[in-house]
Amino acid sequence: MLEPERARSSVQPDGKDAEIQARPAKVNVAVSMAKGVGISLVTNACEELLYLTMNGIQVELALLSEEQNISLRIQKLQVRVESDTNAVLSMSAS
Repeated sequence: MLEPERARSSVQPDGKDAEIQARPAKVNVAVSMAKGVGISLVTNACEELLYLTMNGIQVELALLSEEQNISLRIQKLQVRVESDTNAVLSMSAS
């Protein structure tokens, strides 16, 4: 749990007091990839086994002093499996 901000004072070289605010560390990162990414899984013989595409990707990361939150959203996920039938599995969010 985050502690409330605390003020502390220090003495500057000129002899005057300075107030310093101690704040919890906070980092927010947001990444959006509308066109998405594609990933291929291949064998040592360079034969593709599986191809995965993800579109409309949104990643949000929040780092606080005592807590970390990660959010991942994928609008469309498609998996193509290389086989005799060339099956395709597709899932979309609405």
